[in-house]
Amino acid sequence: MSMHALRGLELVCITREDDFELEYAGKGKYADPKGKPVDDLMDMGCVGCGANYYTRESSAIDFCPACGFMERKRFGSFQDLQKWANGQSWKFLKRTAMKAFGATRDGQWRLVFARDDIALETSGHYRDIQLLVRT
Repeated sequence: MSMHALRGLELVCITREDDFELEYAGKGKYADPKGKPVDDLMDMGCVGCGANYYTRESSAIDFCPACGFMERKRFGSFQDLQKWANGQSWKFLKRTAMKAFGATRDGQWRLVFARDDIALETSGHYRDIQLLVRT
């Protein structure tokens, strides 16, 4: 999975509490696995990496599941990032080969996704890399 692709998540709706596969129901509508229409589905695009993903208006995630970009959140410490992360479901990571990490860049802690910490270290963009959640 490249840094900006969502391979395995193209038709997955990711919310704060869960994730589920979407089924196209026709006429531009999608349904959950039980066939129930998902009326508050939001088709999102990341301004950081350009990835497209789905979430729900009623339980929208505030990060890009491809790169971790968050438009309005800032974290001064790993503990602050960890506290925020505790309120999210990370089950969607089991559908990918990625893990969630906390790392510093430009003096701030950020959420980033990678196969392992070595991939983040060798990118040269991040420091203080720590595994954020265990999946």
